[in-house]
Amino acid sequence: MQPFEKITEYSQAVCRQIRWKKARPAVAREITGHLLDQKAAYMREGAQEDAAAEKAIAQMGDPIEVGAQLDRIHRPRPQWGMLLLTLLLVAAGACLRFFLTEDGVRHISGRQFWALVLGLAALAATYLGDFTLIGKYPKATYYGVLTMVGLVLMLGWAHAHYSFPTGRLFWTLAPYISLLFPLAFAAMVYTQRGRGTIGVLLCGVSILPFLLVCLVIPNLIGFLMTAISGLVLLFAVIERGWFGPQKLRNHLLVALPTAAIVLAAALNLSAYHAQRLAALLHPETDPLGSGYITVTTRNLLAQAKLLGAGTLPQQYIGMERFPLPGTATDSFLTYLIFRLGWLPFAALMLVFGLFIAWGFVKCFRQKSELGFLVSVSVLLTFTYQVVNYVRFNLGIPLSAPLSLPLVSYGNTALVVNLGLIGLMLSVFRSGETAEDTQPRHHGVPRLSLPLIQWRDKKLIIDFGGR
Repeated sequence: MQPFEKITEYSQAVCRQIRWKKARPAVAREITGHLLDQKAAYMREGAQEDAAAEKAIAQMGDPIEVGAQLDRIHRPRPQWGMLLLTLLLVAAGACLRFFLTEDGVRHISGRQFWALVLGLAALAATYLGDFTLIGKYPKATYYGVLTMVGLVLMLGWAHAHYSFPTGRLFWTLAPYISLLFPLAFAAMVYTQRGRGTIGVLLCGVSILPFLLVCLVIPNLIGFLMTAISGLVLLFAVIERGWFGPQKLRNHLLVALPTAAIVLAAALNLSAYHAQRLAALLHPETDPLGSGYITVTTRNLLAQAKLLGAGTLPQQYIGMERFPLPGTATDSFLTYLIFRLGWLPFAALMLVFGLFIAWGFVKCFRQKSELGFLVSVSVLLTFTYQVVNYVRFNLGIPLSAPLSLPLVSYGNTALVVNLGLIGLMLSVFRSGETAEDTQPRHHGVPRLSLPLIQWRDKKLIIDFGGR
């Protein structure tokens, strides 16, 4: 038996003891690489190749014992803590909407029940699934999301002419599909690793279709979420050296066009848009029109207590319903604060804060480039929804929120968010086994074997991945 075959047989014997099959390829590569290095070291000391290989294997130890030790190390890491927080938020949202809000009973329906079932199924499927499929088919992920939103928009346009409820159904799905945009963009970024300046430019181009879709809907929240998440992802991967050592140049390549676009948009505001912006920034100028929700929110929060129900302001006494619409949807937190006080709000925010902080710690511990991209893109989407929703419900205007993930009413948002969270937790569960595809361009060190090598008395020329 040739020396390399002995090493391969040994590594296979070790891996057979590891019950987690997804971990076996990585362990086999690690053991084989170590034995080849050790064999080379013995050969430099003067040993023959056969003897050097046997000596390296003997030094490693009995394959059964080594495999048993590695089996205890290489196991999936169940994310019970974050799963518990996720289910806690879902349960808290359902209970608070039902028992607290005026619309709670109306929103409890068979459709919402099946949305919850579908959402939990999506959570389980993505959590137990293989997130590395995104790395194997990144362009399919990117174009798949684009195709999905394109079909939804076309169906919305087509059905709107014949059946308004159906057309509205398709059209209202589009903003929630925008929750997938950062993930799809992350998949495209993954394909550009190691391409230097060209890679940065192509990443910038690949985000434009998503931004254009958000403008067409229009969906300001989706636009800002996609743009901000994309910028954060690009800055993060540039800092990690994915596009070569010229980090400052690449940062400027992203920052300068972004600043120019924002400045151009600000300078070209039409009188109509300038008037709308002024009304948003100063809602008190139109308290019964465009500024009603913001002014009412601030008035209600001013009368809220630390614990317990607040005092309804004089101008709203006598109204048949609560002054704010959407107490189970857009204004859920405002209603919560007014009815229960600031302490319950703080407790809910503590859970969200713990989930987000814990998630980012786990994201930045990922050794896999794919795992890092996928988990960060999902958590950025989640974080943006929370921040934007809290901002709106504290009376800070600019735009209406999309959802408070897992808590506020919204069937589509619940399903999509649970599926994304499951995907993120799948990274945390099995990210150590992820195999990043090798970059085929300059700027990132190649991790594969040399192009030409001498092994077992054979000249091997490796053209794979070149």
